[in-house]
Amino acid sequence: MKQLYGLVKKEFTLMKGWLYGTLLISIILMAIAGIGTSTRSVEWINNSMIFGFVFLVLICIYLFIPMIVLLESLKTEWQRADIWLHSPSTIFQLFGSKVLFAGFVGLINMVTSVVLFLVYAGIFGSPVVELSFSDLIVFIAILVYSFYTISLLIMCLGLFFRVLYHLIKPTMNSFAMPILVLLFIVLALANEKVKSMVLYEKVTTLGPIGDPSKEPFYIERGMFFIGPTEPVIYSGEILLSLVYLVILFVVSAVLFERKVRL
Repeated sequence: MKQLYGLVKKEFTLMKGWLYGTLLISIILMAIAGIGTSTRSVEWINNSMIFGFVFLVLICIYLFIPMIVLLESLKTEWQRADIWLHSPSTIFQLFGSKVLFAGFVGLINMVTSVVLFLVYAGIFGSPVVELSFSDLIVFIAILVYSFYTISLLIMCLGLFFRVLYHLIKPTMNSFAMPILVLLFIVLALANEKVKSMVLYEKVTTLGPIGDPSKEPFYIERGMFFIGPTEPVIYSGEILLSLVYLVILFVVSAVLFERKVRL
């Protein structure tokens, strides 16, 4: 554990610019959202347009920044994979430190934005008129959970496909990318097939956290619409997401180690 802590600390030293940069962008966007939803000084800009645009940009940050930070952190290792052979740490510790830091960047961005949003809502009232302040907190908590889980899955998928690309590129050459695209399509279709199974639905609806009987949340502001969102999180869904993440991480680490030792 001490060794992993040291690796994460080293990762922070090398990649802290990404943390501070993304945080600054999130804070600026939340300020724009707050100003845009509380004033009509610019009459030709509809509030829902400002809210919707800022929300979509934040979603892009939340969903893809962990993957981008992780792949950027591994840029040197892609070029000189042999340096991993000289490290006393295991491949899981080396990969784990980078995954933890990238995930932390995504989480701290979300938490910062949420805190600023709730402070604004507590002072000026909820900018989402369809929800009370208490419902707004629940709604945001569910959104944060959903987006953060998806961002981690995207990060681990990005890691998996990046490692696979480096593994097959020497033998497949120009066919490497089409093969990966085909594999991605096959995995996406398989995922949809699994989701349609009764067993999957039963597992993902185990252990509800919240009130399943409550009406779903939704937001509708002019051209901007979100919903419906269930006011509940399921323990089974959390567990299944963790299983996916662990499998992708372990497979990626094992494949990368194989690439290093070839």
